[in-house]
Amino acid sequence: MVHYPTDGISCRMCIIGTRIALCWLALLGPTALARPEDLLTEVRRANRSTLESIDTFTCRVAVTTNAAGSIDTVVGTYARSGSKVRLKWRQGASSPIDVMVQDSKLFTYQVIPRSDGRESRVGNVTPHDGSPLGLCDVWFMALMNQTAPGCPYLLPLDALLDRCPKVRAQAEHISENGRAVIRVTLTGDSSKSTYDFDPSVNYLVRKRTIDWMSSGTMPQPMTTESEVVSFVEVSRGLYFPAQVRTRQSSEGRVTGTEDATFTEMRVNEAMQSAAMNFQFPAGTVVRDEIEAKEYGISASGAIINARPLPEAAPLTTADGLSRTETREEALPWTSWILPTSGTLLIVGCVLWLLRAWRRRGESVE
Repeated sequence: MVHYPTDGISCRMCIIGTRIALCWLALLGPTALARPEDLLTEVRRANRSTLESIDTFTCRVAVTTNAAGSIDTVVGTYARSGSKVRLKWRQGASSPIDVMVQDSKLFTYQVIPRSDGRESRVGNVTPHDGSPLGLCDVWFMALMNQTAPGCPYLLPLDALLDRCPKVRAQAEHISENGRAVIRVTLTGDSSKSTYDFDPSVNYLVRKRTIDWMSSGTMPQPMTTESEVVSFVEVSRGLYFPAQVRTRQSSEGRVTGTEDATFTEMRVNEAMQSAAMNFQFPAGTVVRDEIEAKEYGISASGAIINARPLPEAAPLTTADGLSRTETREEALPWTSWILPTSGTLLIVGCVLWLLRAWRRRGESVE
């Protein structure tokens, strides 16, 4: 038989304790008592369902970075339809870059000024390895894709954990700034990342924190923290980040900040066919690393003057990869990324680390 307290003080304490417990359960929701493994499964399924509900998506992007007092702005457009992604962006006074992902291929195009005052139209075709697509990659900046320590992929949580089953993942309920969220922690030997999934906005990520410890691939410890400043309801019952703020720090010192703003968002609306119809303009010199060929584009859009890729002395670029360079080609935009680049911030750091993990063969497949 259970004996309940009968004195007034004990009864009041029981009532107060019960009310506190009920308030806590109300804040965290009906899954508050779920086991960690069940909670992780819930987050994976719910987040995947939200992302799968987005068939098409378009928006404008503006990214402002501040590194050591140097302010830079990148503007662009982003379009997504199924597995196809296209984005265009311009950084400062540079010429715009046009990027398209289709059939696991990455197409890039840019007009490069030459020293003689003329311009070269340059194209690249490479396998798409899942890295950030550029300085206006909305799916990464809006925290739709995640990365895990030692796992050289950038994917939504469910796909990421399927691809890298040895990643240590743990989920727990927490209260962050008065909001009930589910924090998923992904841990590795040299880094840790946490993602706060918010059930009130379709289990999208509200905050991402990545801690990199000093190692052979990261010269100094670094932390990047990205948080959604505001969400908007882009269609009935479906939310999307409108602004994301990122802060990068090292050893307690802030090294840069970044504000990404997404406007004119359209979800699951009909898209003009031209939006996803990528073609190299006439006069473009294309370096195709998949076909191992270099060729030109005629006025009718046909491939002309195809030849094997010319051999040249290896060139070690800023991202540490060995490439070759010819007089007619320009290196992809990723060639100039440095791990401490304030202009690129989290995009540069993640791209640099993903490639470092690939080079070292640290995939946890």
